[in-house]
Amino acid sequence: MVVPIQVAVFWYFGLYQAGELPVGDLLRGPAHRYRPAAFLDDDPEKSGREIHGVRVGAKLLVTSLQPRNLHITHSWGGGTSRWVEDFCRFDPYSENFVFESLTFAECYGLSYRLKGGRTRSVAREWTLQRPIAEVVVAHNEYAALLNRVVEDLGIDHLYVSSVIGHSLDAYALDVPMTVVYHDYFPFCPALNVYFGAICQKCGRDELARCLRENPFSRIFRRHDEGYWTEVREAFFDRFERRAAHHVAPIRGVVENLRRLDARFDRFDFSIIPHGVAFPKRNAFGGADDGRRLRMVVLGRLALGKGLETFRRIFDVLRCLADLYFVGSGEGGEAFANRFGVHVTPSYDHAALPEILSSIRPDVALLLSTVPETFSFTLSELWAHNIPVVATQVGSFAERITPELDGFLVGGADEAIADQIVELDAHRCRLRRVADHLASRNVRDVGAEVDDYYKLQSGFADALERRIESRLASDYEPPVST
Repeated sequence: MVVPIQVAVFWYFGLYQAGELPVGDLLRGPAHRYRPAAFLDDDPEKSGREIHGVRVGAKLLVTSLQPRNLHITHSWGGGTSRWVEDFCRFDPYSENFVFESLTFAECYGLSYRLKGGRTRSVAREWTLQRPIAEVVVAHNEYAALLNRVVEDLGIDHLYVSSVIGHSLDAYALDVPMTVVYHDYFPFCPALNVYFGAICQKCGRDELARCLRENPFSRIFRRHDEGYWTEVREAFFDRFERRAAHHVAPIRGVVENLRRLDARFDRFDFSIIPHGVAFPKRNAFGGADDGRRLRMVVLGRLALGKGLETFRRIFDVLRCLADLYFVGSGEGGEAFANRFGVHVTPSYDHAALPEILSSIRPDVALLLSTVPETFSFTLSELWAHNIPVVATQVGSFAERITPELDGFLVGGADEAIADQIVELDAHRCRLRRVADHLASRNVRDVGAEVDDYYKLQSGFADALERRIESRLASDYEPPVST
């Protein structure tokens, strides 16, 4: 692994031939790369002894040796939830828990639940007496609750993916922290730094107009620009007082933030692209001449995700291709029951490889108007060797090299339609891109997780010290979830 942990992740149960002899052979071996963590034995009289310098314990659980992470996020789904779930599932170094806000009607922080990161089972739920409508600067009840969760679980590291429905007290916890910028909240109540175009400035006047007129800020309109200015000031103030890792999945996120507020220059950002959980698989349809193209539109169709564009150019697309809307949600219903159109409003994410393999698309369309901060959808299409036509904005513009791994188009309807017509007439371009995608590897979640742990200097030493201290104590670990 990239992180050079030198403590072996194995335990010997029992002594004598069952454990003593193999450990002796291991320690005398030429490499000496591993040091066994412990003997475990259910005989309490053996507890505290040492065999070849390895301590014997009676009550230690495997999970008690692992550091513990807490992920703070919302329960809205989407890319943020996908990232949290994948991180927890593929993290081999720590035990992960998730503390998420629950939305009821237009109140985003009425209740909270604690889940096991790997099992995703709910361990506890709480309801606040004084709910958090959107986000607040400080909230005594919330702060006390979150502190209790951190202390009870023995949390070693916080990953803050979203504070929607939370208090900024989350940033004040005295625990090492990584802030992951999946969107631009709480700096931007529109989430996407987009108001007709990518925002170039956002002072108090621009913020006031955004809250009045921007359709993307409609879900955060309980408060005026004065409140959101206070939230911004408190956000920066929290990080004047503490150190944290700040991580964005693409450089464009950092550039947008620094253009809008120079105080982001103080943050030492790391760029860590997301990984995908799917292995490489070929679902490309071949783009054979002499038949209609098969075109897939993967993901939810909504405001900012290309819904209005699809409505305007739908008739042109339908003349050239059979259209497959997969996971389109309610937005896809406008195109259902038409000749050559197939709509799947929702799907089990684990079934995506089978779905794409059954369609065998020749090309995919990603027509977002807002600047995506990464796009899991693009990565998943690439993992299946499917060429993509995408709008030249946000992560698409940063990640796609035209004619190599996809195609970029301007946002104008005519430009998009012209690009599809050109690709239909010259399908060899689609085949070349698919061949290139087939030749390169997919960045998996394991590589991403390793990159996050690289940020934590001394992580391997800290893990070893943790094992030693708990072996030396009469430690009773918390119940694992």
